[in-house]
Amino acid sequence: MARTLPTTPVSPYKLSHAVLRTAHLDETIRHYQVLLNARVVFDQRPNGAGLTYDEEHHRIALVAVPAAPADHGTGENIHLADDAGTVGLEFSSAPGLEHLAFTFESLGALLGMYVRAKAAGFKPVYCINHGPTVSIYYADPDGHKNEMMIDTMPMELADECLHTPEFAANPIGWPFDPDKLVAGYEADVPLAELMNIGRERAPAI
Repeated sequence: MARTLPTTPVSPYKLSHAVLRTAHLDETIRHYQVLLNARVVFDQRPNGAGLTYDEEHHRIALVAVPAAPADHGTGENIHLADDAGTVGLEFSSAPGLEHLAFTFESLGALLGMYVRAKAAGFKPVYCINHGPTVSIYYADPDGHKNEMMIDTMPMELADECLHTPEFAANPIGWPFDPDKLVAGYEADVPLAELMNIGRERAPAI
């Protein structure tokens, strides 16, 4: 029997993490280490870092940006890409909130959200398989991004994944077509295969 997506709205079950742009990377890492007793789970200084204080693979991610201009303007955009140039993300160069991430309990719930949002006229700004997560990003009317995601593996494996050569070479991930993911889900493609969407284009490490 083919899978069907939920037809009623489904809420995420947790707020997963926040991503902040900072002009003071080392000091900000120490800030959260002291206040939250957080530990660094991936360290890509001078470009950024990730920290957690519990079982989540990361609760706070930091993206390094230049110091804020004197007039507190919004700054220029920073373009980040993986080594192969297959994924490009745009970040403001001004310190501030980059995005909030919301986790759904299942791939069906995530894709049901996507289908309902598409019917309402909402278009994703990015769709990225990060490895530990499959994520669909939207921007609110003020430009704040919302990462709508599912975890693709248990937290212990996700923590290991953040320390692999593959993640170090490509911490961003692989783009995917959400409509292709919906079609695969409804066609009963194995979930393990769907969780790897986009990675078929990944170079060998």
